[in-house]
Amino acid sequence: MKRVRTDNITLVPASLLPFKERWQHLAGERPAHEALLIVPADETPLKQTMRRLVPTLREHGRTITTVTLGYAPPRHRDTSPTP
Repeated sequence: MKRVRTDNITLVPASLLPFKERWQHLAGERPAHEALLIVPADETPLKQTMRRLVPTLREHGRTITTVTLGYAPPRHRDTSPTP
């Protein structure tokens, strides 16, 4: 099996994809062999999982940059009439 080599890696949770314009320029500016992790601001299982990736990426010679990006899901507006 062939091994794929990449210059840099950007890992972003799907919940932050709608905010692509906030982090895409950061991803494009990364030097070779760097891993950019875009993590949610809230302490979530996803954030913990992404943190666990850091040692593995470092073992493979990656420099790690972690950026915390806030995300607040839209709140459901109550449109029912008030009594």
